[in-house]
Amino acid sequence: MVEQIENNNKRLSETLTKQFREESEKFRAELSSKLEGEVKTFQKAMDKLYSDTAIEILSVSNSMDGVCEKLDDRLTGHIEETDT
Repeated sequence: MVEQIENNNKRLSETLTKQFREESEKFRAELSSKLEGEVKTFQKAMDKLYSDTAIEILSVSNSMDGVCEKLDDRLTGHIEETDT
């Protein structure tokens, strides 16, 4: 009788361990998949931010070029007026 109980306990323990491992692996795969999706979403957002930032920098640079050209034209015109 004791031997039968020990055998039953051993089989139950093996079954529970197997179920735990299977559930653990399933849960790990789900989390990994979700994390991968979140990483992709984050990467897309960062890529957009980099792109938007580059566009803004280019826009500011072009604006500054225009301002510098206008300032240069004004200064050149002012210098020419004072030279005459």
